[in-house]
Amino acid sequence: GTQVYQGHWKQWYQRRVRDYSRLFFHKCPEDPEQVPGGFLSDVNPDSLKVYDALVEARLAGSTVYTSYQFERIGFYTVDQDTTGSRLVFNNTVSLREDSGKK
Repeated sequence: GTQVYQGHWKQWYQRRVRDYSRLFFHKCPEDPEQVPGGFLSDVNPDSLKVYDALVEARLAGSTVYTSYQFERIGFYTVDQDTTGSRLVFNNTVSLREDSGKK
């Protein structure tokens, strides 16, 4: 079943979240000078991270393709893998600071 957590003011439900980062390490993975082993050798194995997160109970009835901003994290859309008992969110735009920014 669904786990419910009671916070100070709100109820929270545990849901599945998928975070995506760069699929390839290089900007041009098909460039043989940058990636001599071909684009498949340039795939980032950590480009997808799947974890369970707590979301507000009011999101429990969300429909596929509905988008939300998760505070200070990014924008997420309800995935088509969502079922009545399993809500899945995909990250569509990240709000994280650029590590190279000065």
